[in-house]
Amino acid sequence: MAIYAHRTVRAVKLGQSIRFAYQAVAVCNCTMADKKYGSVMVDDQPIRRFEEEQYCRLPSHYYTPTPETVDKDIEVIRAWLDGRGTARVGEFTAEDWRG
Repeated sequence: MAIYAHRTVRAVKLGQSIRFAYQAVAVCNCTMADKKYGSVMVDDQPIRRFEEEQYCRLPSHYYTPTPETVDKDIEVIRAWLDGRGTARVGEFTAEDWRG
């Protein structure tokens, strides 16, 4: 599953400026992932799987953030954070919270 990297989401959450968004991947919850990663352990725990409320998904699986897409990326991340009710730090208006 293609997601925005935690450090990018955290920077947006804290109101920090970013020059471009980093992407990452999360293991999905499908049968193929069970077969491939079902026995993988990280720090003696099963590998974390994609959870909608924990990871901000990229607009599409084939999307690659670039310096030219940073404004759109920030908009997507802010909407995801606001949709979860996550408090953001920085400059924003009441309209940003209403969507």
